[in-house]
Amino acid sequence: MGDPVTNFEVNSADPAKARRFYTTVFGWKMNEVPNNYTFVDTDAGGKGIGGGIGPLRGPKPFVTFYVVVKDLGAT
Repeated sequence: MGDPVTNFEVNSADPAKARRFYTTVFGWKMNEVPNNYTFVDTDAGGKGIGGGIGPLRGPKPFVTFYVVVKDLGAT
């Protein structure tokens, strides 16, 4: 079995548009907090993971996946 993805983060030039997209397409629940950041509940009944949507932190949009590994150095 592979190592689990435990969280994800979508960084967008237009976080509000990204929130609307993911809510409409996947039915994800959004919890907006200060600093233009949103926690995402994928509402997958224990089968999925949560994540976040935030503003750009560089010149281009990107997605980050957080993966738990047994030995970071070896991985």
